[in-house]
Amino acid sequence: MTGFVDPRTNPQPRAGVILAEMAQSTSQLDDLHQLCREGKLYEVEAWIRAGQPLQANIGFVPRGRKIPTALGIALETGQQALTALLLCNGYQLERELRSSFDIALEVRRRDLVDLLFTWGADPHRATLPKLFATYDTVLVERFYAAGVGFTQGHVLGETLGEHSSNKPLFAFAKRHCQEDPGIQMELNIALVRHAEAGHLKGVHLCLWAGADPHARIPEPESCPASEASEGTDEEDRVSGETAVEAAARGGHAEILRLLRPDPTRDRWDALYQMAQNGPTAAVLAAIAPPRDVGAVLDHQTFWLDDYWHGFDWEPVGVVEQVFKAGGRWIESPPDEIAIIRRHLLKADGTKLLAVMRLLADGDHCSPAVLQELGRTPAIQQRLTAIGLLPSPRGDHPTWGGGPHQVPGARKVASKLGIADPKEPKRPNTDPPSAWRGARHRSCRNHDPRPPNGFLRSTTGKHWLIVYDNDNCSYLS
Repeated sequence: MTGFVDPRTNPQPRAGVILAEMAQSTSQLDDLHQLCREGKLYEVEAWIRAGQPLQANIGFVPRGRKIPTALGIALETGQQALTALLLCNGYQLERELRSSFDIALEVRRRDLVDLLFTWGADPHRATLPKLFATYDTVLVERFYAAGVGFTQGHVLGETLGEHSSNKPLFAFAKRHCQEDPGIQMELNIALVRHAEAGHLKGVHLCLWAGADPHARIPEPESCPASEASEGTDEEDRVSGETAVEAAARGGHAEILRLLRPDPTRDRWDALYQMAQNGPTAAVLAAIAPPRDVGAVLDHQTFWLDDYWHGFDWEPVGVVEQVFKAGGRWIESPPDEIAIIRRHLLKADGTKLLAVMRLLADGDHCSPAVLQELGRTPAIQQRLTAIGLLPSPRGDHPTWGGGPHQVPGARKVASKLGIADPKEPKRPNTDPPSAWRGARHRSCRNHDPRPPNGFLRSTTGKHWLIVYDNDNCSYLS
């Protein structure tokens, strides 16, 4: 009985507790583990009084193998009395390979967590997702008060951004975000995740908790703020996107409207550049046009390539909203125009046709920019193929009523500075003798001639008959 402590009379830790004996292999503890599983407290007490070991010296554990322990069994089965019995009699928590807090959190027993805190278990070894999965605000507050870093690895932000069901955790973040910048950053991360995925309910919860939609979050591969080297600028470490940008990139117009984009706080041209579709760009257009239309077109025309056909990107709708908002493509460096030209050369014919019509409409673009855009033979050949430019001289003219004529072609060619080639002169294949229709005798020479007007010849061609004294002109 030497060294035995009865938890019923001495439940609190005290100095001078004799540490339990250590077994040399887990096989020596099989009988003890069986007694623990069966909940036989008196037999376990007799085991302890006899001076038998309670733990084993466990070194390397093969991957995937679970080594049972007496304390682990007591916690898994929810036996508070057995847990206290082991702890009071020298069980060494620091020798447990697995965090005892994790086991207590999995069974969601607050009394076991309190007991582990009382006996000095290390709360920093607890796995935060298991803590957050309890949905227990009291437990979360207890670990937070113990100094556990919820912002390490941004576990809190990722947990809040995964789904919207953990409302107690949102309430915890709301209580502490004002006093703790780290918690504020975790809320911002969660808001970006929900905005990117289009989860409207999660966005509402993050905004309610105090998340900032205009704040930039860290890049996923960046280190936590606590591990950042000295002298590193905050802007360099926190260089990820904002919730407003995530909503624009995801094409979620309703969420973007809820986040209230602000030209004074957000990178305004970047929002237009990453806008996925017309409705998203329309939200921005209702506030202000972009400042650098050339940069927006540079990014948006990239998605015209057929390679991105299976994606949800709608660049034509974005370009349309840019011009509706009052954006004008007045000037661009030659290299930027060249990049846009290359993007247009890879575009699907239908999308290319729509974009070129928008560029040539009204005062959307300056003549100098458009003429530079259509300067090269490659783009002219591509536009000819879709019917926006006439065929070269000597070929069948596209604008002569041919099969490839499209509306707005003349306007596009005019804005690009390409002249309309004259149609080749067609021969007169219908002799005047082939007329059909009424004939009459002239008063002067009594020659049979048709009256003024339109008549159809035997070949089916229409002719306009015009008299000039005795001369008759035939105009098709």
